[in-house]
Amino acid sequence: MVEVTKLVNVMLIFLTLFVVALSNDTEYTDCLQHSDCQAYACELPFKPDCLMVEYAPQFFRLACGCV
Repeated sequence: MVEVTKLVNVMLIFLTLFVVALSNDTEYTDCLQHSDCQAYACELPFKPDCLMVEYAPQFFRLACGCV
């Protein structure tokens, strides 16, 4: 009985880590224009801007970032 409880706990921990790893794409906020990034928080010397994030030579997306 104790082994089953430990197994369930370990499975829940790994499942939670897996879900958190998949949902950790909050570093970039999608945008279409520079004005879409006004609410994006940047440290003082930097300003929010809409940037092109390139995954591969043909695949990219527009995302808010600090410039």
